[in-house]
Amino acid sequence: MLEPWAVASALGIGLAFFGFADWTWQVAAAPLVDAGRELYVAWRLFEGDTLYTDIAWDSGPLAAWIPALVFGALGPGLLHLAIWNGALTALAAALLYRCVIELGGRLAAFIATLGFVVFFAFDHPEPEAGHGWLVPSVHARPLAVVLALVTLTAMRRYRETPRPLPAAVVGVAVGLSLLTSVQAALACLGAAVGGGVALAYGRRTPAREVLAHTFAGIGGIALPLLAGRIALGFSLSPPDANRALLSGVAPLFEPERLEPDLASAVVRGLGFDAPGHFLLILAVATTLWLLLLTPAVAVALRVSDGQRARIWGGVLAFVFFAGAGIAASFGWPSRDWVAWGSPLLVVTVGVILRCIAALRDARADEDGPEVDRRSGLMAFALAALGLLCATGLRARLFDVGSTAGVLAFALASLWLVSWLPRRIERGGSNGWVFRGAALGLLAVLAVAHLRITYENVEARRTPIGADADTLRVDELHGEVFAAALADIDERTEAEDRLLVVPEGAIWNYLARRPSGSPHLSLVPPALLRVGEATVLEGLMADPPEYVLVVQRETMELGARAFGRDYAPVIGGWIEQHYEPVSTFGGAPFETSGFGVELLERGESLDPPPEAEAESGSEIESGSDG
Repeated sequence: MLEPWAVASALGIGLAFFGFADWTWQVAAAPLVDAGRELYVAWRLFEGDTLYTDIAWDSGPLAAWIPALVFGALGPGLLHLAIWNGALTALAAALLYRCVIELGGRLAAFIATLGFVVFFAFDHPEPEAGHGWLVPSVHARPLAVVLALVTLTAMRRYRETPRPLPAAVVGVAVGLSLLTSVQAALACLGAAVGGGVALAYGRRTPAREVLAHTFAGIGGIALPLLAGRIALGFSLSPPDANRALLSGVAPLFEPERLEPDLASAVVRGLGFDAPGHFLLILAVATTLWLLLLTPAVAVALRVSDGQRARIWGGVLAFVFFAGAGIAASFGWPSRDWVAWGSPLLVVTVGVILRCIAALRDARADEDGPEVDRRSGLMAFALAALGLLCATGLRARLFDVGSTAGVLAFALASLWLVSWLPRRIERGGSNGWVFRGAALGLLAVLAVAHLRITYENVEARRTPIGADADTLRVDELHGEVFAAALADIDERTEAEDRLLVVPEGAIWNYLARRPSGSPHLSLVPPALLRVGEATVLEGLMADPPEYVLVVQRETMELGARAFGRDYAPVIGGWIEQHYEPVSTFGGAPFETSGFGVELLERGESLDPPPEAEAESGSEIESGSDG
């Protein structure tokens, strides 16, 4: 028979999940940034294109194959992908609940899972972009969290039954992560290796047994890698297939493949270009949390732990902290709440250090249950740290943080509603006062997040696309999208190729027109990765019929205007060989408003292939001068 608490938790989390999904799924995509890439790649693979040749892909193959399989089963459609990702999100929520309940009890599991749904799964803090799980801008990110949770679940089974078969299952999960991304690999390897070492150390496992289980785990890792290599071998040459197999984690094994400029961009994105600045932000945010929670600890220590005191103490603390916080939050910009995610890194590192000390004590006392609990917590914290590698010193609850911070937030929930209150209660004081205060502060964050979500959802009321591909944007962008898509449909044939610069595969997907280049993004970091000369060489060899220039601001990436502030060679080549045929909205990069311009290849301007190559060389040498 189900316990009432379990039923209530499931109903609360389920209502939040389906409420957010229904409210936000049509604005889940980020059409003005890069979510279209995931839709476009899935569609092109469904149509028979080859990954890594017809489509340049910088993640592991698994993140592209899964959406393509969804399209193969249900047909192309944003709704179909959202349904699949919704199921994946529900699986993540169930696995998270199961993992946390073992570490800190039912309330912590409920808060961690509800927080995952409210703060992460349907995240919308940006007015023109969505970073939630239903239509993610990068599928590898939510997949990394799911694989980390699968690894943790397999590790729990291994702790219960330390045999080669459970170790091999753990290995399979790690192998799948190697086919996904660096973030997934670090999280899964951290959980498997760190948790396994902690368990072997605490239990004093014989070396022979450790070796047997290690080989079983390595065998499990090999299984998905072998399957992936066979699948890639059907469409790629052996050297290309070998290189593509681990392309998602290549920076771990071949850091020299990163160009210096690209490496610098990665360093900036992680906050390591100005560590003092971001460490100061982290310290300030951590201090703020401590200052807010210290009065709650002081009051909790002075209140007795009777039954009535528990109820009223917790209720009053919640009402006071939530009411005061929500009232104060209306006096500062709601977007400032995202800085409150900075302490997640401190919490995670603190748990790891505490686990090391506690594990040593448990080993000395030969406390088997405590060894198992601490090794499980160590695996969880190392997986959280692996996911946080995607944000570096810039830990946050939005954008990349919508996946990177999931497990770290669960650790914070354990501290706030389980571990610290229990320590207070062991001294005979009232832990529910502290729980109420902590839950009140989390309620303040939830209200701020709901305000941001409401503002952004309400601003995006204009539909674009049709049927299963319907999504919503704001009125200005919606008018431009609708008019431009209708013009593309009228002017072009289905087989015509449409190159969208600097970025915007959503146009290719909604118009059902293939791109004119394997490289779907020409924003500064993407060009640093592949090289402008490589992109131009492909365009010159087989020029697309049409080019669509989109007003995609990239100041946050170091340069604003395509063809002027970056990619001058490609921009010059396009200007020389293509003629404008229609403009919608403002002229791209000439006005402050959004606009797009469709250009058609000029037949009279197309020289023979030999002259084409010479022309490209002249442009390139001119830009060097």
